[in-house]
Amino acid sequence: MSTLRVSNIEAKADASSPTIDEKIKVTNSQGRVLVQIDGKTAGITTVGINTTGNTFTVDPNGNIQFVGVITAANVNTTGVSTFTRLNVGTGGTIITTTAGGLVGIGTTNPSQKLEVVGGEIKAGRVDSNEEGGQVSFGRATDNATGWYIDVFGNTSTPSLRFVDVSNAAVRATIDGSGNFKLSTAGTKILNSSGNPILQQTGSILQVIWKDLGSSSFTATSTSSTYRATGFTNTITPSASTSKILHTVTIGCQFICDGNLAIARGGTVVSPSLMDSYRDGITASYTVDMPAYTFTWLDSPATTSLISYELYCRATGCGGVMFVGSAGDFNSSWTLMEVAA
Repeated sequence: MSTLRVSNIEAKADASSPTIDEKIKVTNSQGRVLVQIDGKTAGITTVGINTTGNTFTVDPNGNIQFVGVITAANVNTTGVSTFTRLNVGTGGTIITTTAGGLVGIGTTNPSQKLEVVGGEIKAGRVDSNEEGGQVSFGRATDNATGWYIDVFGNTSTPSLRFVDVSNAAVRATIDGSGNFKLSTAGTKILNSSGNPILQQTGSILQVIWKDLGSSSFTATSTSSTYRATGFTNTITPSASTSKILHTVTIGCQFICDGNLAIARGGTVVSPSLMDSYRDGITASYTVDMPAYTFTWLDSPATTSLISYELYCRATGCGGVMFVGSAGDFNSSWTLMEVAA
């Protein structure tokens, strides 16, 4: 083997054609290219190692672009480094970034901005007092944080909070016992149609008011219970656990005893709601009650349409009861769905 020591190698183009490429090629004894430098009088210089093609290029500003894959135990860079694809890891790829700005952890083919395969994602604590891990969500308008979910509470069983940053409010919490709490009074959980399916106990979910007008009905027998024609109301509960609170204001006139009750779907379901002027009309004379109001709470256990009717019965004396016939008084019936 011979050794050639050269202090300087200069490749010059033809002086009459200064734009001709200036090349330096180093080959082995078999004529195979070891290194080729394809210099340009203007533009990008390419360097090929073991090839006449490009291994990397160098532009006039000193920027280097590698064509193939770089494998190194450590890569230290200053300034900006641009990769078409960057795979980081030993014994298999751990992190991959693509030219489209996608990042994969545990995958070499991410399909999202961040895709993690084969492990969990952990958001570390914000501070050591109350606030643990937090995940924030930016608004579409300006990417400012609109909501965040965090772990809250300096205990071994902290709560999970859903925080509305735009309105500075904790909207819901799941405590360490698994209880789900709506944090604002009157808030609802709605179905796809916008109707409430869950709501805080005691909240009024809907109100149906009906003006019964000045309709009248007469019961004329002590042995029969009559459906008071025209005295009806309907409601469709949004939850099967809901209660239906009835408030009926009605004008009545009795000759001796009488009572009223509410039927659901043709079957009387309430107790006798009015037995008398006080606890029972026992006088053998006419009693006018132009503004009698009674309430009753029903548990229908359904989400289907419910038809309620008012039933009446004359229970004694002359066997006559007039419903809704006390002067010019108009009767009304209010139904309120109450969350249970």
